[in-house]
Amino acid sequence: MRILHAVHAYPPSLGGSERVVARLSQGLQARGHHVEVATRAHDERGDHVEGVPVSGFQPGPLGWRAYRRFVHEGIQADRWDVVMTYHSKVWTHLSLFPFNEVAPRWVYAPTEFTDLTSNHPRHLAYYRTVEPMSLEKAAASMLLTETDRQRARELAGDKAGERFHVVPNGVDAAYWEAGEAGDVRARHGLPEDAPLALFVGGFWPHKEVDTLIEATALTQEIHLVLAGPDRGRAEEIRALARSLGVEARVHMVGAVDRDELRALYHACDVHASASNNEGFGLTFLEAMACGKPVVARPVGVIPDLVDQDGVVEVAKDPQGFAASMTRLAATPAPGNVALARTYDWERILDQVEALYERVAQEGSP
Repeated sequence: MRILHAVHAYPPSLGGSERVVARLSQGLQARGHHVEVATRAHDERGDHVEGVPVSGFQPGPLGWRAYRRFVHEGIQADRWDVVMTYHSKVWTHLSLFPFNEVAPRWVYAPTEFTDLTSNHPRHLAYYRTVEPMSLEKAAASMLLTETDRQRARELAGDKAGERFHVVPNGVDAAYWEAGEAGDVRARHGLPEDAPLALFVGGFWPHKEVDTLIEATALTQEIHLVLAGPDRGRAEEIRALARSLGVEARVHMVGAVDRDELRALYHACDVHASASNNEGFGLTFLEAMACGKPVVARPVGVIPDLVDQDGVVEVAKDPQGFAASMTRLAATPAPGNVALARTYDWERILDQVEALYERVAQEGSP
């Protein structure tokens, strides 16, 4: 198949969407398909990334027009069998107008509906117009979770429901499972014997790192490890930990590379996230593949993981996180490894490939 993936950013930019589309692109290309990527602000990265051709378009009106021309001329020239748009929202959708020309080959992959309850005029307008139209017009929609499928039905109605498919993000389960802690505690000045709760991600406000620090203060022994960029909040976080008397039990190790992160997963006793907004939540599956229990808010894939054959708990406030972190730090979670394997990338690629093939066959001229 000839495939175009459109996404708002692409590696070496770091983020969940970027990693997912890169993994899809590289995986499908390795299976013999021709894959191209269209993205914004990509000129400094060259025209190929890991062997995948990448076309970059600058933000703003000029870039939008160039991208729109690129897609529509490609469709008219029968350049692609499938055009998949991933979490690009207004930029991509407006560029696809008129939808009818692109729709027969269009696979839409919305990654979050977290603004549905927002009263912001922009969100209200988007979810009343562009999003329902996208869900209705696309040949198929890939939804990350069962919750997302229900939300899509609420937006677009049952008439598009048969084209809604739950295709979750994947995890390189074997890679994460194969790691070991080694001397990672010593490298980061972490206590050798204390129970560790690990958070992975940037310190964005919606990640609610503050909640985890407050929860740590409610425990007797838990040490909290924060792995990710501080996003300008480092001093604020330190001040909160200091005011709660747990500065010595909160460790900011910064952004780490993939191998170091794997070692941290294996060294920790529980993975904790108080984020109130996750399109999916890859870190949950990465930790589970390392055999670790997880406590998080009911966001992203978490509702799909609860009540499975693993150790995944939901908490909503500092008291709940404190109780779960303490309990789960002493709870083995071998079932989480098997559960994470069901999300292995090769299985997900099978699902994506099958969906693309169906769209390519039905949408071919």
